[in-house]
Amino acid sequence: MTKNIYLSVVAPCYNEISRGNPLEENVKRTLQILKKNYNDSFELILFDDKSKDSTKQAIQKLAKKHKNVIALFHEINKGRGKTVSDGIIASKGKYSGFIDIDLETDAKYIPIIVSKLEQGYDVSTAWRHTKAGWQHIARDIASNAYRNLAKVTLGTSFNDTETGFKFFNKKKIIPVLKKTKNEGWFWDTEIMARAHYADLKVIETPVQFIKKQEIQSTVRFFNDIKDYARELIKFKMQILKESKLK
Repeated sequence: MTKNIYLSVVAPCYNEISRGNPLEENVKRTLQILKKNYNDSFELILFDDKSKDSTKQAIQKLAKKHKNVIALFHEINKGRGKTVSDGIIASKGKYSGFIDIDLETDAKYIPIIVSKLEQGYDVSTAWRHTKAGWQHIARDIASNAYRNLAKVTLGTSFNDTETGFKFFNKKKIIPVLKKTKNEGWFWDTEIMARAHYADLKVIETPVQFIKKQEIQSTVRFFNDIKDYARELIKFKMQILKESKLK
């Protein structure tokens, strides 16, 4: 592999096979996009968070098959946020970020999002727009609830903190990453809020989000909103405590 890595893409993985995610097909799609735009100056890090199914074995097979694919593993389950953090820290790229490997936000958007970093932004993320239809109502309601809760509680104006499609200037995001405490799903909101408080330049780019019905969803709607609200309050108290210590 080329020593000088321009872009690192981390894909956190957990029980992808049992969820019905076509992992090999999606990795192939992602590699096509990356090779077309970055030749060999990239790495795709598949990071398994101690899956209970055959995801680890599938990742090992893909890493052997493709020279730009790196396989990393947690010995114990640590959570999505921790998996992304560890992947970014281990990455070698000038720019580093992550995608959800189910590709409900297509890999074709990677060059568009990364190009914003080249223009001088420190954080560049996707802002998901779902296709109209009754099957998306629950997800849209939950997303709007998350967004409004975050804006009111944290004083930010981001449109989609929870998107699983974020890229960073690695040098700029590492100090922020080290302060980020949450290791689960709230990691996404925390990293965005801390980037905002650190005065990093952030841009959101609209993309199409297509829910794949064949892939089992992890959204629990009411429980997720309740958990999210609890984490928001906890994080707000943490920020207030940190500000008093300065």
